[in-house]
Parts: sequence; C-alpha cells; structure tokens
Amino acid sequence: MRNYFKPGTLLIAEPFITDDSFFRAVVLIIEDNAEGTMGVVINDSSNLLMKAASEVDGAEITLKLYFGGPVESKQTMNFLHHCSDIPNALNVGEGIYWGGNAFDIIDKHQTGELNETNAIAIAGYCGWGPDQLQKELDEKTWIVSKFKSSYIFMNANFVWKKALSDLGGEYSWLALAPTDVKLN
Repeated sequence: MRNYFKPGTLLIAEPFITDDSFFRAVVLIIEDNAEGTMGVVINDSSNLLMKAASEVDGAEITLKLYFGGPVESKQTMNFLHHCSDIPNALNVGEGIYWGGNAFDIIDKHQTGELNETNAIAIAGYCGWGPDQLQKELDEKTWIVSKFKSSYIFMNANFVWKKALSDLGGEYSWLALAPTDVKLN
C-alpha cells in the first residue's frame, strides 16, 4: 500500500538529475492522493512581476512571479502566502498557505497584509500520475525533506543548497556539488 505525502512535504532534486525542468529544484507538495501528486517548484523565481486586477472594483495585486513547474505554466496562477483566514486556502505548514479565493487575496494585498515579503505568485505546477512519483523516489531522483517557510522567502538561488544542507550529514556534502561535474 502506498504512503501519501502530506501537503508541505519537500522534494529536493538529487544533485545530478538530468531533467532540465527539475535541475536543482525544490518542490513543495500541495496535494497527494490516489489520482496522483501535485506540487510547485519554490526556487525558480523570475525577474517578472505578476499583476492582477479585480474585475469588481479594479483593486490590484503585484507580486514576484515564480515558475512552479512545466504543467499549465501559461494557464495556471496561484499563490503561496501567510494569511490563514483566506477561505479555501490550504495549510502547507509553518504558517504558509496555498491558494484561496483570488478576490480575498487581492483584498489582503490592498490592506497590506499580503505583500512581496510574505507572498509569491506561482505560474504552473508539477504533476505526477498514480505511482509515478513513487517510481522516481525508488530511482533516487528526489530527496524527501520537511518544509521550512524560510525557503519561500529567501533568495531562490540558495534554496536548493540550503534545503540539502539543513538535512546534515552526507547531504551537506552534496549541497557543495558543482553544477557541472566536468568542472570538478
């Protein structure tokens, strides 16, 4: 019988993964059930800002844009934030929530409760069919870890190394692996 991951579980790409979409990626699991697994890459930031406006009153939100994965990257937008009182937001741990009603998110941005220091916009996601992720785990493609909210709001270039280093032991050594082993 398969064990399911709780929302907030982290997947850290092993150092020598060959899939460019997940090279040195840190994926936050959002949902895992019999139909498959959904997560978002939390360390693929862009130089872009996401700006959205309410069709009701014209209120706007502007947040840093991250690329959450290759699935529906041009069709899907969501948010990671710290507001527990947004309806339908999913707790992923350490006071961080996924999604919720977009109008409520815009309202929280208008009041200053959500801003670029405590919320990010994410385009796209990662998806695995039933047992697909388990196969990748068996192949040692991913290292499973615990989520820390600090990973979301730190410089994305350092998240992979920090997440590995936080595991200690042999993982601290792996965090120092060069991006191109030929240069070693």
